[in-house]
Amino acid sequence: MAAKVYLHIGLPKTGTTYLQSVMWADRDRMRAQGVLLPGRERRDHLWTTRIVREDPNLDTYDERVRESWGVLKSEIAAWDGTALISHEFFAGAAPEQAARMVAELAPAEVHLVVTAREPVGLYAGGWQESLKNRDSRTMTEFAEAEVSDSPMSVWNWRTLDVRLVLERWAPTVPAERVHVLPLPRPGAPRELLWQRFAGLVGLDPDSF
Repeated sequence: MAAKVYLHIGLPKTGTTYLQSVMWADRDRMRAQGVLLPGRERRDHLWTTRIVREDPNLDTYDERVRESWGVLKSEIAAWDGTALISHEFFAGAAPEQAARMVAELAPAEVHLVVTAREPVGLYAGGWQESLKNRDSRTMTEFAEAEVSDSPMSVWNWRTLDVRLVLERWAPTVPAERVHVLPLPRPGAPRELLWQRFAGLVGLDPDSF
């Protein structure tokens, strides 16, 4: 069983796609450095978020989707180093769903990783992404909407408010295993976020 599992849960619009693209492009190098990025493909992490968040439509999905969480757990169980799971939609999970996911990774030492961003830019990026996903609300309407109660709702304050996400997820692990990585300030080197992230999980950032 993996000794440690780093669970990167978002937030959305905080460089998650950039980080995931770097890792999936060079996962063999990660393995060589002792860090497993489990899964048959990148979408296994997305699909696992649907299982963890108990998507009510799960039974209608292809078997490959429904077995994704089992695939990740099986690979992690067979690995003796560090493992990493990453997708921003985990941020939407309810407290009991978050606790269940962490429990299912036992006896590994689970660490939470949250990438964060200044709220104005995060809000604007979240609103733009909601439009891409066929939302028709204005920016003002998006800002004034109530926090969704549904773990399947990801483009609203439920996942964009770091306080709300940490209130649901942080109690699942000891405080010293919660890591919040802010995006670099404007004008900072683009790779700084990767350097912070890679250093945290035990990778040599400059070798990627």
